[in-house]
Amino acid sequence: MVVSFKAAYDSYFVPNGFASFAPHYHDYVAVNNNKYINELLYKKATGYGHRERKIMSGTGQILFELGFVGILYVYIFFMLVFKYTKSIRQAFFLTFTVFLLMATAVPITMPHFGFLYGLFVYKVYKERNHSHQNVHHHSLIKRQDGLEPV
Repeated sequence: MVVSFKAAYDSYFVPNGFASFAPHYHDYVAVNNNKYINELLYKKATGYGHRERKIMSGTGQILFELGFVGILYVYIFFMLVFKYTKSIRQAFFLTFTVFLLMATAVPITMPHFGFLYGLFVYKVYKERNHSHQNVHHHSLIKRQDGLEPV
């Protein structure tokens, strides 16, 4: 988690791509000679004995791999939540909570995040289309009654 945020900051939030994390990881470990921190940074793969070098944080993946585009990704999620809840306070709280939880070892490919994103897209546009259909339906009723269309 720490390495992905630091690497994104060091690269000025320029998108780094999907397979470029290992050099940043090795640079950070080489600078850090603390045995305790190195043990925390190395995640041992079960049964293989090799050490993985991938980003485990979903938020870290967004910021490191997508760079400034990842900030747009967070903003779009915030706006979807805001349009659904109609409260900036609730939208900020929910967005902050989701991305704080995604900062732990929950990769962006986990279905939970995609489900939440898709749910808010569905709810916002379902509500929008439903209100548009109601307006259209009422104008049709008025025309059948002989009144002028709205």
